[in-house]
Amino acid sequence: MVEPSDLTVIFWILPQTSATKKDNRTQKRYPSERWARARKKGEEVQGRLRAYIVNALRVAGIDALAPVDSPFFEQTMSQRYEHASTWSERHAARVAGLGTFGLSDGLITRVGKAMRCGSVTARVQIPPSPRTYDDHHAYCLFFTKGTCGRCADRCPAGSVTREGRSKPKCRDYVLLKTADYVKSRFGVEIYGSCGLCQTGVPCESGDTVEGLSKPKAHHLLPGQRLFLAMSLPETALRKDVPIILCTGYGETMSPEKANDAGIRKL
Repeated sequence: MVEPSDLTVIFWILPQTSATKKDNRTQKRYPSERWARARKKGEEVQGRLRAYIVNALRVAGIDALAPVDSPFFEQTMSQRYEHASTWSERHAARVAGLGTFGLSDGLITRVGKAMRCGSVTARVQIPPSPRTYDDHHAYCLFFTKGTCGRCADRCPAGSVTREGRSKPKCRDYVLLKTADYVKSRFGVEIYGSCGLCQTGVPCESGDTVEGLSKPKAHHLLPGQRLFLAMSLPETALRKDVPIILCTGYGETMSPEKANDAGIRKL
């Protein structure tokens, strides 16, 4: 029998690149080509990353799985919540202290809302990251200060308003409108590509509420030959520990510093 206290959920945030955000920021109705391709290829990368981390943990003798790739994962229609699933990366990331929700239901993280998040659950005890907020809307200007609402102005489907978000309107738009558009225009077959509410908004690249401390995004697994990080300081590097850098963002690391630290590939 596995108890909840035996498990740790390991999360990462992969921000969209500056070029992808810039391209999508100019769009009014449909996603840019960069955004559509990042949506498709990004999920492929996420799948490989989840598998890689699960395998690395298992090689280290730690039981692990990716919830969204497990046989227990399913999507369904809920009478209360409409479209729902047995695991939500965004909701679990909010619980883990990586961000809070905005008016459009996007997760606003310390590197912004224009991102993708992923997770792996492992049978190992690791001290959790501190959750520096109490309210699930703490990083959203609309809910904390009564300002902004830019994501509602950006929504081409009219699914996001000052009263909240309509899941059916959002789903119908990306399924019936943007899916056909990106396929015919860019040759990309993907469901769920839009992202206008994630770009061209104040929270695109970082949380925007002043005075909120941001969570630390690194963990060292004591006794294990594995270091999982989204952003790691140089002081945390050890030459004898294999490293997985789960990030698309970083200003403190460079190829030269990585080589000096003994990292074979950055």
